[in-house]
Order: sequence, then C-alpha cells, then structure tokens
Amino acid sequence: MNDTDAKQAQIKDEAAAWVVKLNAGPLSGDDAYAFEHWLHASDHHRREFNAHARVWLHAGAVTERTGDTEPFTLGGVVTAWAKIHPGRAWGGLAAACLIVLAFGFLVDLRLQPQTERLAVHTEIGQSKHVTLADGSTVQLNTNSGITTDYSRTERAIKLQKGEAHFVVAKDRSRPFRVYTGNHMIEAIGTAFRVFVGEATEVTVTEGQVRLAVLEAPTDPHVIPVPKTDAIVQAGRNAVFDADRILVEAIEKAEIDKRLSWQTGGLIFSGEPLESVVQEFARYSDRRIMLSNDIRELKVLGWFPVGDTPQFIRALEDYVDIAARTEADGSIYLYRKSPPG
Repeated sequence: MNDTDAKQAQIKDEAAAWVVKLNAGPLSGDDAYAFEHWLHASDHHRREFNAHARVWLHAGAVTERTGDTEPFTLGGVVTAWAKIHPGRAWGGLAAACLIVLAFGFLVDLRLQPQTERLAVHTEIGQSKHVTLADGSTVQLNTNSGITTDYSRTERAIKLQKGEAHFVVAKDRSRPFRVYTGNHMIEAIGTAFRVFVGEATEVTVTEGQVRLAVLEAPTDPHVIPVPKTDAIVQAGRNAVFDADRILVEAIEKAEIDKRLSWQTGGLIFSGEPLESVVQEFARYSDRRIMLSNDIRELKVLGWFPVGDTPQFIRALEDYVDIAARTEADGSIYLYRKSPPG
C-alpha cells in the first residue's frame, strides 16, 4: 500500500469513527470542535463522512433493523429512525447532525460554513450598517468601501478606503481578517475600528487583535507571510508605519470620540480649527477655506455629521469668526475683528 492509499484508508476509518460517535449521542464541546475541524479539512473528508452516514442510516441502522425497503429519502430516514427509537424521532445521529439528501449526497447544513462575496460602499456624508453571513457586523463611515470573501477557511474583508468598525462573530475554524494593502488585522474575539488614511490606524474597542505587516510573495499562489506582527489589546490604538506597528494606550473618552460618527455626531475637544475643518471635509463635498490667522483656534463641542451650515453658524455664534460664500460655492472663514 502506497502513501496515498494509506491516507485514503485513514480518512475512511476516521469517517466511520465519527459516524459511530455521532450516533451515540450529542458531542461534547471539544469533540464538536474537533469534528467541525476534521469535516472542513477537505472535500474528501466530507465525501467519506456522507458515504458512511448513508450506509449507517440506510443499509445498517435502518434497513436491517426495521425491514424498511423504501427508497433512501430524508422522509424515509426520519420514519425509520422513529421506528428504531420511539419518542426520539430526531435522537442519536439526527439530533447531533441535521442531515438532508441533495444531489445524491448527505450534506450537514449546520456544519457548512457560510460563504459570501459582496461589495459595500458609502458616498460622502453617508454611513451604512451591514450584517455579514456569519452574523458579524460592519458599520461603514463616510466615503468608505469594503469587499468580503468568505470561504471555508477564512473570513476575509478588504477595506479599500475610508473607515469601518467591525463587531466579529466567533468562529474558531475560520479566522476573521481585515486587509488594507499589505497590512492584516485578525480578530481574536473582537470589536475594532480601522481607518485608512495616510497610514492604516486600528483602534481596539473589545477583546484583542493580531496585526501583521505581510511580506508580498513573488508567487501569487503563495499565501503572504507576516514579517512583523503584534497583539493589540482593547483600549489601545495602533498605527502601521512602513514595516513597524506603533501601539499606544488611549482613554475611553478618546475611543468614544473616534466612534462618535456612529451616532451621527463629531466630537472635538480642543483641536485646531484647521484639523476640525479637515475632518468635516470627509463628510461634505462643500469646501471650507480659512484665513491664516484663525487656523490654530481651538474648537470644542459636538456637531452633527455633515451639517456644514450648522457648523458654520456655531462658529459665528460662539467664536469671533465670520463666513463668506464664494462664487464657486465654497465657504471662506475669517476673523470678524483684528486680534487685540
């Protein structure tokens, strides 16, 4: 027997063992995880499991013990199982593993991972909340875009531009990873924010994440490997700087400020007016220009996302600033009176 034959024989034996174990009753947590891992390892594993389950239910446990000679159908299996186990129509194997007949194969729907490919984008001033196939959620900020590629081995998200906050559903068999260029963020029971600007910034709001700078392979069929990585805990902010990952602790108030757009507002706590205007520009296509002498004025307060007129009125009411609308529709801000 060569190595290939030996491997195939081993898979057959393992499939038979799992069918017997499932028939004995519900699996423990560790066994259920081990079974899912084994089942998802390859199509060969699934084919052998389905084949042995068919034999167990039809030829052995059903036909021989009940004398049922009806064609092998889902209804026939349920009826026969009820005859074997009165009062437990979905006991044993059927209780542990919902099996249906489709295209001549038994498919365990409960254990099939959700696959999904989609693209979601937001326009300037728009935000969007999306629930993914596995129950994870994404909230996209203004002018942002993601694509998803859920497979049997990975839940991959590409953040193409902008900002998003992710709340990740647990699935130990399929890592949840967000990619931005050659940067990778892998969730570890996590909620986190990712912003793509001049650099990629990650704020961890719950749990922890693994960050990695990936080495691009010369062969496109080879999975990129990390050349730098770090584990970042909740309450910390990380910035990818070339091949380095810079991590710092931040206060909850700062995290709340960075996520305030999710509730429709922007919070400022003493930032220069120039920085505030740059942030507002992300949510509106109306240009705001500043005279040089007001760029460093400090701004405090909460402002509705994208509401440029209200923002301008607040500056006019509470700061010594006037606004002028230019011919092209842009707004020019300047000091009402010379500084004393």
